[in-house]
Amino acid sequence: MRSYNIVYKKYGKYSAIIYSVSYLSPLEEISQISKDLKKKLKNGDCVLLDLLLSNGDNFNRFAEFCYDGSDIKVSEISLTDVSGDELKALNQYYKGRVKELNNSVLSPKERFVYATMK
Repeated sequence: MRSYNIVYKKYGKYSAIIYSVSYLSPLEEISQISKDLKKKLKNGDCVLLDLLLSNGDNFNRFAEFCYDGSDIKVSEISLTDVSGDELKALNQYYKGRVKELNNSVLSPKERFVYATMK
């Protein structure tokens, strides 16, 4: 089972968003992510990582990198911040995803909040 889901949807400067789908970090599967991105992205496309389920709602929830067309270099991934309406839009991904939320590092209260987002 993969620890991530890639959504290929233009979101600001990002061409794709990678969501963690469990407590396991998608960064553990960086080579497979590179292969998946190669099918849809081009050199220079930027990608947002949403690590909510593996890192929690902490300072290191979001990271970004620009895809070079081949392999993702962990050293080129940097933390970023998302807030306001952008954060609300990203949080909508988790609405109703109870199975994924229950397999995360989030507390029961946090899982409920994300599962029932408005």
